[in-house]
Amino acid sequence: MILSHIILGLTLIGFAIWLQWTERLGWPNESFDSEVDARYFERRMRWRRRVNLIFALCGVLILAANLAGPRLYVVAWMLVILGLLAVVVMAGFDAIRTQRYM
Repeated sequence: MILSHIILGLTLIGFAIWLQWTERLGWPNESFDSEVDARYFERRMRWRRRVNLIFALCGVLILAANLAGPRLYVVAWMLVILGLLAVVVMAGFDAIRTQRYM
């Protein structure tokens, strides 16, 4: 069980780093043709930075749950659940913002 927590925690941290790296480099076929594009991409980058931070914090909480006692273990996993739920909600808002932009 300890190994599974380590693998899951490091996977989430690595995923957050990869997403942030990709967001910073830019995705294929992106262009900043107008002021509206630049404003949209800047807002998107700010929101996705927050999402990536939440992913990384969830990974750290999973790693911390390994070392914690039973009570802190449950608290850490509840915070991970709430964090990932927040990511899903933020992704929904991002989808709405992208739909309006298109």
